[in-house]
Amino acid sequence: MSHKQRYIDYCQTHTVPLFLRPEWLDVAETPWHVLYQEQNECSAYWVYHLDTKWGLRFIRNPHLTPYTGFVFSNPHIDETNQQALIEALWKQGPAFDVLDMDLTLNIQHLPSLSGIQVLKKRSNLLTLTSAEDVYQQCKPALKRQIRKADKHLIVEEKDDISLFYALHIKTFEKQKKRPNISLADYERYWQLCKTLHCGKLFFIRDVAGNYHASLWVVYDEDTAYYLAGGTDHQFYGSGAMSKLMWHAIQTAIDLQKTTFDFEGSMLPAVNKFFQNFSPQEVSYFHLHQINHFLYRWYQKMKG
Repeated sequence: MSHKQRYIDYCQTHTVPLFLRPEWLDVAETPWHVLYQEQNECSAYWVYHLDTKWGLRFIRNPHLTPYTGFVFSNPHIDETNQQALIEALWKQGPAFDVLDMDLTLNIQHLPSLSGIQVLKKRSNLLTLTSAEDVYQQCKPALKRQIRKADKHLIVEEKDDISLFYALHIKTFEKQKKRPNISLADYERYWQLCKTLHCGKLFFIRDVAGNYHASLWVVYDEDTAYYLAGGTDHQFYGSGAMSKLMWHAIQTAIDLQKTTFDFEGSMLPAVNKFFQNFSPQEVSYFHLHQINHFLYRWYQKMKG
């Protein structure tokens, strides 16, 4: 039995995060692979995507897959065994030209990985209790925005990925940019969400029918994830995204999720917005390495 089939069988009887489920991994345009290791009565899988582009081999997260990496048969594995399994799996890993991989939040300790640059990124996790308790934790400025939006904006849940993408694009228009994820990518993942019943698209509009913002949230057994969103820049200040995010959090509470993962942002303004909900800021690992000199030169020229 291949390591990949072993992992697929494992996922049929065990709970794994949404972004590491075989169904989610299959949607990416790049093939995914699995390595397997047993040690000290514990086993581990390294799940990764290997993309070939311009003749180079990339190990990196696919679009719309914020976390990837390692799955352990013992969710309460101690630090020593976790590091030993990661080290053993890493030694089995394939050759690559470029490594850019964001690991799952449960990996808080890494062994020494020769030549690999280990960086820290941040995410924001909100513990979900009752809606009343969570709302009380929100910052006063956020509550004002929600109350403002309550007066004139209406939240809708719609099966309309094209409308979502149109609003997503508008987020970039003010900077005269385009999103680096295509509508086709969004359509594939949205179809999966409908098949697995693991995601919702929310929109918010005014009484004149103008859509101000959109938000896509996905779920696994315990956690709701803010996957993507968009705001029409001409309606900045309407409180739309504040109300929409609050609605998504309330929905997660109704679905009995225990955590809302904003997924963090390295953009200060976005991270500041997330902080208005008083989440806990947590860190996770980003692994980076460029082995090919031409790609290293290309990145340097890009600045």
